[in-house]
Amino acid sequence: MSYRLASAFQVACSLFLPSVAQAVPIQASDIFAFRDGSGPNTAGFGSSDGISFGINISPNGFGEDNGMPLFDSLGNPAPPTTGFAIQNGLTAVLDFEGDPVNRNGYSGGIGYDASMTGPWTLFLENGPDSLVLEIPAVGDVRLPSRVTDVGLTVSGDKTTPTISWTNVDADPDAVRLQIYDLEQRSLAGLAAQVFSSPRFRNGETVFTIPPGVLDEGRLYAISIETRLERQSGVSSTGQDLTGTTLSVNRTWFNFATSDLPDGVEIKLPEVITTDRGTPVFVFDNNVTGGEVEFYDPIVTEGYDFAIGDTNPNFASFILPELGDNLFDLFLYDAGIDDFVFEEVVSGGVEYFFGPGGVDLFRILGIETDLALDPNDPTAFVTGLSFVESGRFTGTMTPITRDVPQPIPLPAGLGLMISAIGALGILQVKRSRRCPRTLRDYGSA
Repeated sequence: MSYRLASAFQVACSLFLPSVAQAVPIQASDIFAFRDGSGPNTAGFGSSDGISFGINISPNGFGEDNGMPLFDSLGNPAPPTTGFAIQNGLTAVLDFEGDPVNRNGYSGGIGYDASMTGPWTLFLENGPDSLVLEIPAVGDVRLPSRVTDVGLTVSGDKTTPTISWTNVDADPDAVRLQIYDLEQRSLAGLAAQVFSSPRFRNGETVFTIPPGVLDEGRLYAISIETRLERQSGVSSTGQDLTGTTLSVNRTWFNFATSDLPDGVEIKLPEVITTDRGTPVFVFDNNVTGGEVEFYDPIVTEGYDFAIGDTNPNFASFILPELGDNLFDLFLYDAGIDDFVFEEVVSGGVEYFFGPGGVDLFRILGIETDLALDPNDPTAFVTGLSFVESGRFTGTMTPITRDVPQPIPLPAGLGLMISAIGALGILQVKRSRRCPRTLRDYGSA
């Protein structure tokens, strides 16, 4: 959520100036306000703790009602509705989202401030017609804890995966899944919401996406929301607020519906995008000492692998057999604060570090002309083992460089390159034979 503030005097003057236009009565519904927390994501919503509010309005920012043009009494097209909200002398602009799914949606907000948790006064204008409403207070509500250990499993149909997760809060009022199409954006640059699950109120931690929601070969983001809900109240639009959201905290994960391995759980990491647009894959999953687990990033010429604070060190790795099957291993030298070439390693062969393992290493030498598909969660599966059991909260950072000529990629992937791509964790026990090709991992 990006927040825009405006001068109350400036906005009020524009609201109540006379107009020669004919009135198009404003219809408002589904007003909301809640404390809004979010982890990192590539859907455009940012990582934040704020107070968000919004409403559905007709005529909307296009002068329409859910895609249907509206006209005044003289047959003129309705102008767009504009609005702003005021609390304690602070004015926040209400933005028309232009979402292709929720066509009448407006939203606004501010960064979280304990002194700004009361009700807002909302002013709406469409030509000479205006409407004043009250946005309900948020109060001193806390943010619920975000979920962890998110997994995705496919059984046959790649467009109906099963999602599982672990609740950190023992008793959130509700958990809900939202799915966003990363190839379809609103006017504000937000990924379009294509699905919203029922709210799970009884501790459920598994849900299967129904048919008809996802298309094969597309890139999506999942938001898993933990929610605290209002227990009573009626909004200024007459809406019963009981059961509506009072506080929400979102955990985000990317995935693609192409070449998903069948019958194997993929652990999904969060994705952070740096200021340079470089993705960093952030993991949070349990690991068992001595067991190889497989991690999959997007196309690039190499990766830095790093553990998180208090994580067990890396004990070994297995690279996939791709290209010339030769890769360059670099180890980090703290004395010079840089990586130093160690040796050339081969894919398909487990490489063991010395006693105690390492906390950071780099792999280079992935040929860019391989053009690995960033939609493919099994495009570059790397096996990692750890010196002891614990939790892996480390990162996998792609290393990229300019290529002198275009790399052929499947059509329509321009946005996906900037929006990262799908990424998965394929867990395999050491007791199983190490697969020598990607097909052995269960991909089609």
